[in-house]
Formats: sequence, C-alpha cells, structure tokens
Amino acid sequence: TFFIYFPSLSYEFYPYLDDGKLILQNKIVTGFPENASAVVSEFVFGLYHPLTTFSFIIDYQLFGANPIGFRAHNLLLHLLNTILLFFLIKKFTKSSLLSIISAIVVSISFFSTWIKHPIREIFSIFGKRFLN
Repeated sequence: TFFIYFPSLSYEFYPYLDDGKLILQNKIVTGFPENASAVVSEFVFGLYHPLTTFSFIIDYQLFGANPIGFRAHNLLLHLLNTILLFFLIKKFTKSSLLSIISAIVVSISFFSTWIKHPIREIFSIFGKRFLN
C-alpha cells in the first residue's frame, strides 16, 4: 500500500476540481475557528461531510495550504484501514493467509480504481471522505 501510493505525496492540489472548492476556497476550513459551528451546520458546494470537513480543518491547521500534509494523512488513513481489515479478518477466520490476501486485494483494488479514474480516493485529497 505504501509503495503504491507514495508517489501521490508529490502531487499538488487540484485547484479547479474538488481540492479548490472544498479546501482552498472553503471558508469553513480556512477560517477556522471563527466559524466552527458551520462544520456541522452548513453544506459546502452541495455536500454535507462534517467528518471530512473537520479532517480538512485539522490538516489545514497543521500544514496550511501544503498538499503534502493532506496527502500524507490520506495515505496514513488508507494504511490504517488496510491493517484494520487484516486484523478484523484474522479475528473472524483465524487464517493469517486469508487475512493477508484480503488486505492486499482491498488495497490493490483501490489502486485499480485509481488507474481507471486517476482523481480518486487516496490520490485525490477529497477522496478522504471514503477513508474516514
């Protein structure tokens, strides 16, 4: 998972797509904490994702407008989800082999989705909504 998605850390924001509208031009994200209540009370460009918006706020507070931090956070979430899946399947099946195969297949299936549609989950910052 890490080696597949590591190249995304060098990517910039997509300012004319979701990254611009939902992060860089989003006053809820860039103007926090003055408008903190808007995280759970307002739609952003027709979308209501308060957990994702709050995650963007944390990223913006830590990294500013530097996309590397946002992308590293997405990569970390994907790695943690893959590890969690491994342990969850191992707990239910008691099979390490099945757990490893399942975790690899799920991780690679995200990669195959990216190959088919490159502005997706891990590589796209807004793809975090699928990782949270």
